[in-house]
Amino acid sequence: MGHTVLGWIIADGADWRWAYRTIGLVQLALAVVLAAGTRRWRDHLTAAQMAQLGETPYAQGDWRHDMRRPHVVRTLMAMPAAVAVIVLMFATTSVEQTTMLWASSYMVHAGGMSIHTAGVYANLFFVGLVAGSVVAGVVALKVRDVWMVVGGIAVLLGAVVLMVVPMAGLWRALTAPVLLGVGCAPIAPAVVHATPRLFGAARTPAMIGMQTAAVSLTTLVSPVLFAGVERVSGSMHALPWYLLGFTVIALAAYARVLRVARLHARGG
Repeated sequence: MGHTVLGWIIADGADWRWAYRTIGLVQLALAVVLAAGTRRWRDHLTAAQMAQLGETPYAQGDWRHDMRRPHVVRTLMAMPAAVAVIVLMFATTSVEQTTMLWASSYMVHAGGMSIHTAGVYANLFFVGLVAGSVVAGVVALKVRDVWMVVGGIAVLLGAVVLMVVPMAGLWRALTAPVLLGVGCAPIAPAVVHATPRLFGAARTPAMIGMQTAAVSLTTLVSPVLFAGVERVSGSMHALPWYLLGFTVIALAAYARVLRVARLHARGG
């Protein structure tokens, strides 16, 4: 919705800085509301109520203390698959955020589209992202996390290949952004959902915090990194190869995660 609001404000003749200020004020209002309500974020469920919901407490003793115990980042990263999970989140978020910010420029400078047409087609990424999120949410309880992640990476590979292969007409502009959005959608939620099984219930809050930090850092770094790549290469044609590189990194990182998970399952 934020991108749509930005488009409306700029199309109405306002400077882009006013558009961003408007979105920033909305986000600030949301932050104030959330901060004011933090005292209500308490766990009022008893062990019996959790059991009724089909959940088992982490421990019968002081499990809340274990869950909230501070963890040292170095210790967390020393666990098997911890680095691989962070790399996976960094790589997939790089694909997502770089596509968000650079797809329209790619369509103009590498695809020869007008600015207006490129803006319309670039927004198809968000259509794919929303549609993929909805589908992933519907099937989340029926499909294993591994297939959600593998399926997302496979769709990303297909989208990037589609961007590289020569194709006449607007089919590439229609399908590639949608596929990129669909591919990105299920990966992060599936990784977060699998975190307790990979790292244990006591370390789950800290590991999810690390994953969130990786996403935030990537949002800041990766699109800027592509600006440097584009400047060095001298062409926006570098975008598909940039996305392909991070997709391959994501695939390799998840292969490492699966290997560790299999070793755990065998008691290794």
